[in-house]
Amino acid sequence: MTFATLVFGRIKYNAVVIKEEGKERELDSAEAKDYFDQIILTPWRVYDEELQVAQSQRKAFKEGCVVRSYEQAMAEWERVPRRFGFVKESAPEPHDGITINGQAHKVAAGTADRFIDEEALRRHPDPQPPSGQRPEFVQWSSSCTKEKRTWRAELITGSGITPLDVGTLNWNWGYPIAAAVRQLDLLEKQGWKLVHVSEDHGLYAGADTIDEAYLTRVRYLIRMD
Repeated sequence: MTFATLVFGRIKYNAVVIKEEGKERELDSAEAKDYFDQIILTPWRVYDEELQVAQSQRKAFKEGCVVRSYEQAMAEWERVPRRFGFVKESAPEPHDGITINGQAHKVAAGTADRFIDEEALRRHPDPQPPSGQRPEFVQWSSSCTKEKRTWRAELITGSGITPLDVGTLNWNWGYPIAAAVRQLDLLEKQGWKLVHVSEDHGLYAGADTIDEAYLTRVRYLIRMD
């Protein structure tokens, strides 16, 4: 004769819960990380990509600009020798010369770099960032975490403990009766017979369990002849 115990126990755990089409969906740790990366971070990922493009465009624009500063022009002018009978050109005007796509521009001396930076930003501005701060996974998952209550079932024999897949559990009467009946039916088909049932009760915190002692564990002692 062999004995075993089928146990159903109430458990509490924290889970990340999201809403999809008006319904709540519970995510495990891997699903939560994927959801955060693929959904929550999408606006920021798009922003990062657009920002990188704008920065690359500004860099290319700056590299394409040709600058002839006032200092360079003066140095070239001063290198021209003053010989008898030679009339030297007038000193260059105090401005920086910039050539952009073949078009010449004049700006105040010493301001070429600032002009190019401003022009690059005007032509290739940064994208508008998403509203709010960039989310972090820990903060986001904490904001979506809810305390959940469910039941776990195990078959305990002399050779060890076997967790049982009891599927989605409903317990309208304070206990997943349908799941327990299904497991007992399966065990009966395998040759097990019910010997004794014992149970524990407890109070739970929550609006739905203020003053009722619900089942917390149910043990079915079974035997096989």
